[in-house]
Amino acid sequence: MLLNNIIIQMKSLRIKAYITIGLFLTSILVLLILAFIYLYSNLSIFIIVLTFAFIVTVIFSFVVFASKRQPIIKLSWIFAFICFPIISCLVFMFVGIRPYTTKNLSNMNNLYNDYAKYDLKKDIDLKKFDPSFAKIIEYNKKTSKTNICGNNEIKIIEDFYSLYIESIKLIRSAKKCINIQMYAINDGIWLRIIATELLKKKKEGVNINIIYDWVGCFKRPIKKIINQLMEAGCNIAIFNYPGIMFFKSSTNYRSHRKSIIIDNNIALYGSSNISDEYLSISDKLSYWHDQNYIVKGEIVNSLAVHFYYDLCTFCNVVNKKKMTQNLVSILNKQMVDVLSMSDQVKDKTYMQLVSSAPDNDHKTIEQILTNLIHSAKKSIYIVTPYLVPTRIIIESLICSSISGVDVKLIVPGWNDNKKLTIRYNEKCYQILLESLCSVYEYQGFIHSKYLIIDDEIVFTGSNNLDYRSLWINFENAILVHDRLFANQMKELFEKDLNLSKKIDLSEVITKNTHWRKFEDLFLDIVQPLM
Repeated sequence: MLLNNIIIQMKSLRIKAYITIGLFLTSILVLLILAFIYLYSNLSIFIIVLTFAFIVTVIFSFVVFASKRQPIIKLSWIFAFICFPIISCLVFMFVGIRPYTTKNLSNMNNLYNDYAKYDLKKDIDLKKFDPSFAKIIEYNKKTSKTNICGNNEIKIIEDFYSLYIESIKLIRSAKKCINIQMYAINDGIWLRIIATELLKKKKEGVNINIIYDWVGCFKRPIKKIINQLMEAGCNIAIFNYPGIMFFKSSTNYRSHRKSIIIDNNIALYGSSNISDEYLSISDKLSYWHDQNYIVKGEIVNSLAVHFYYDLCTFCNVVNKKKMTQNLVSILNKQMVDVLSMSDQVKDKTYMQLVSSAPDNDHKTIEQILTNLIHSAKKSIYIVTPYLVPTRIIIESLICSSISGVDVKLIVPGWNDNKKLTIRYNEKCYQILLESLCSVYEYQGFIHSKYLIIDDEIVFTGSNNLDYRSLWINFENAILVHDRLFANQMKELFEKDLNLSKKIDLSEVITKNTHWRKFEDLFLDIVQPLM
């Protein structure tokens, strides 16, 4: 199965290579023709260069215009071609060509279906839900290939100390397998303790699989610890491994998913990576606030299936010399042994996993967020570290707020060493405040990501409210329909609200100078490409 998957992956890469080579050869051909004209005519080199730049810009603009990109991304690329005709074309050949399409991955979906047959969830009668929510469930079932399930428990991890304790407790409880997927892991106290616990579990015969994103871990000193885990027999996989080409088109498509799955019965899920700043013990930031959960029940089956799908489809196993074809039997055995009906749970919380990725033409998370906002009757509470929403989400929030829905948003008051974080967030303040939305800046860095609708529905996961999470990254979120849990989340929201400063429209207008308006125009162009 894995070998077939690799063959399919190579076909996808081959198609991408053909497009890149085709564009490169076309550019060379145009250059040669113009060089010939220059040698046998009186035209100046300046005119020849301008002509070359013009023709190449037209070719690349046509390729982008004919692609299945969002209109704003097309405009951004074309604008870049016009302003920087040669440089931007070279950049596009390396990172702009889409490596994943639904057509190319149609056979890979069969791989997912083979794994999904172990996902033992029963269909739920959707008539018990509000019609608008039932439509969201049905849409997500077809696009994310996950069904809503009712035998679940979810517990809020309220602080970083509890996050540390729960992560260690879960790893120590493992009997069969531990599956860890993180965008970033970084050397520090937390990682070293987790690695120590994983090595102990490996000696006990527990299967351990770890996926990390190579961009998320770029320049992070983790090689020594990773080597120790590999030598002990842990399966280490890098998402979108760069290979020979350090930068390629898939480099821009990152796995932002985060979970620690234990025995397919229980998982630590949320928005924290494994790094000391998430425990507020780093010199980078004095206080880091995040939101994570312990989930148990049938929803963990969905998390496990998506984990194995990512592992076999998008990852390059580091210790492949030891594994290669053995990985097939190892994974299939784990799927049969571990992906079984979950243990009985006390609660009956309805949950559904939402998956969004560039290998799917449906922007599932963006569409579900939009529909949830439109379905709100009383209130919409949002917490996000990065407030750079797409136009459709901005318009949905404006429409709901003007219609009388209470819309409140909490964003960071301090940045996370990304200098443009606050500036990006501020760009949205005026249009939201003018539409009667309330915006608050948390007095610290808040990395939590969740949305509460009408004190009944919670949408929470790894995704931010920005172009990258909504259109480019591989993201997961959980849709929770439970009034008790929603009220618990609302209490957390109100606590964070008390630690936040409300943004006044007059202050925003005062700051909005002519220079900042010019900056906003530039940000509008580059945001969709970041």
